[in-house]
Amino acid sequence: QVSVIFDSFDPGNRGKISIEYLPKILRLLNYNIGNTELQDLILVVDKKSLGYFSMKELINLLSHYKFDIDKQY
Repeated sequence: QVSVIFDSFDPGNRGKISIEYLPKILRLLNYNIGNTELQDLILVVDKKSLGYFSMKELINLLSHYKFDIDKQY
């Protein structure tokens, strides 16, 4: 599911997508996050502040970051 969603935001198959799509991707994966938490996640997934992230970085984020899925924003 993650790869299908990632690929839908990477139609050119560049292997990276703009950081602006991170909130939408997380929502599609049923992660509800607030603005403060989003800023923290952007720093985690885009450590070099390049403005984009790869599939590997997204998977790393999803596997290592503890999301509070019960919290409503």
